[in-house]
Amino acid sequence: MIKFRLICPVCDAVIITSSPESMAWELCPGCRNHIWDGYDALMADVVTEKHGDSKRMNATARMHSN
Repeated sequence: MIKFRLICPVCDAVIITSSPESMAWELCPGCRNHIWDGYDALMADVVTEKHGDSKRMNATARMHSN
């Protein structure tokens, strides 16, 4: 399954989701200040297993599913 990474522009929280569009109009769980929108979904990065900071990213990520 393809996963996407969203980074909050306010607090730098990392969100991992299989559907970035599902985050639209939700508050960032890190700062509870930023509201995700369609532009954030377009900026989502594809997460790969070969990512250099995967251990650190896994420790700071919150999974989101439909």
